[in-house]
Amino acid sequence: MIAARDKGCGILLISADFDEILNLSDRIIVMFEGRVMGVYAGDNPPIEEISLAMAGKEN
Repeated sequence: MIAARDKGCGILLISADFDEILNLSDRIIVMFEGRVMGVYAGDNPPIEEISLAMAGKEN
């Protein structure tokens, strides 16, 4: 998966493992109950904001 990402392939990673998401993502999209709660850059993401979005809280 990492080799494919490094070659420029798009990969959809669905995970509840926050560390895995932070380590592998170029962009993070948080969904809650079928609704997009936020889109964040993978480099230096706002962890507190993402955590709130994962819990369904509006930013």
